[in-house]
Amino acid sequence: MVTCIGKLLAPDEVELLRRSLAEAEFSDGRLTAGVFGQAIKNNLQLKLGEAQGRAFMNLVGSALAKSVEFNRVAMPKAIAPPTFNRYDVGMTYGRHVDNPLMGAMRLRTDLSVTVFLSELDSYDGGELCIESDLEVRRLRLPAGDAVVYPAGLVHWVEPVTRGVRLAAITWVQSGIREPAMRQVVNDVARIMTQLEEATPGSEAAQVLFRAYANLVRLVADP
Repeated sequence: MVTCIGKLLAPDEVELLRRSLAEAEFSDGRLTAGVFGQAIKNNLQLKLGEAQGRAFMNLVGSALAKSVEFNRVAMPKAIAPPTFNRYDVGMTYGRHVDNPLMGAMRLRTDLSVTVFLSELDSYDGGELCIESDLEVRRLRLPAGDAVVYPAGLVHWVEPVTRGVRLAAITWVQSGIREPAMRQVVNDVARIMTQLEEATPGSEAAQVLFRAYANLVRLVADP
């Protein structure tokens, strides 16, 4: 399931990140690519040693932690520190799936998250393309919006033809490993929220919450 989340970052947060990243030092993105990614990855990545990078990571991480929609969709158990990518004219990232385990803690990458940071009218190209059995989603979202999608889906970034494309990228290990069951839990949570809003404190809402809570207990990773 591909889920777009509007306004994950506020406009002032996006502007702060863009101004700071414009002055930051980037390195070749292939330095962090896996064996198969090095031949197809052509972008720039914020240097891990950048002191400001920690503050940027905290900003994005905090926004994800506060997002009701993200937490409902992802049911995060662990989130990798975000990275910040830059695509200049001609840069691209070919068709790939993300590495299944990442970082020193060997985080299992159930979901990928891209947070768009560039204004749509500031660049051309650079679409994030996500391939499923039924279609290819081609995404260019407004600055501050995010997309969450299964890390095992084939995806790529089309070449940038004008301007600069900036994005924050992170990965999530979900508390519910099985994608189909994660979707069921998400559906129940969404209906539960709508019912509570329509009939606050009703018996039906309370029963549905009990069913949701017990479902999560049954299917969540220990």
